[in-house]
Amino acid sequence: MNKDVYEGVFFLQREMIKKSVLSFLIALGASAVLLAVFGYICYTREDPGVLFKPLGMTALYLSALTGGLVSARLNRSNTVLSSALTGLLFMLSVVVISFIIRPDSESIGITNWLLYFLIIVVSTVGGFVYRPSAKKRKKQRRRRK
Repeated sequence: MNKDVYEGVFFLQREMIKKSVLSFLIALGASAVLLAVFGYICYTREDPGVLFKPLGMTALYLSALTGGLVSARLNRSNTVLSSALTGLLFMLSVVVISFIIRPDSESIGITNWLLYFLIIVVSTVGGFVYRPSAKKRKKQRRRRK
């Protein structure tokens, strides 16, 4: 493989990773905003415990979707791969936080692991949804030339 081609591919991968990390940080910000809004909604209810878990899960998956969409928007090429990487980073942060917060006596079951992997799926769906159609890609190639 030609050295110039190899350096170009490495540069593209490094740029994709940088943009995926930026998308992950945006997803964290989105989750903070959504949790604040949903926390206020729970606080105004008579029995806040009823809505706490559903709204928390909604905030988690909406922010993962946001991260996937932003990653696809920033990375224009390899949208699905970059969105999956953003989802993986987001999932790892959620897993680390859940290990820190959970009590020692409580174990993480298979259901929780499936919900964690659903974060990657939702983020990847965001990248797939944003992916430009063949017509748009053809139009973009014409503009570049």
